[in-house]
Amino acid sequence: MYQFNLSILLKYNVGQSYHRVLFKVNGSADNTWGDTLENQAGTSYSSATIGLAVKLSANDTVRVYNGGSETYGTGDGNFSGYLVG
Repeated sequence: MYQFNLSILLKYNVGQSYHRVLFKVNGSADNTWGDTLENQAGTSYSSATIGLAVKLSANDTVRVYNGGSETYGTGDGNFSGYLVG
């Protein structure tokens, strides 16, 4: 079992009323892998925080998927992943 965590600040994009960040396991963007879908209208930025506990096999991959929002700065977020046992 592995635990993955993400926290990030996203900019508000004109013409886009939401932001979405999720984990992809082996390329699948299925929202069961942790998903944030949040209305961002009227703000200059918003935060997204997600976590995922998942059983993985050798050669499985976990990636962060950003649904199109720009990140707010380069040092305003964190990512971690570790083996739970």
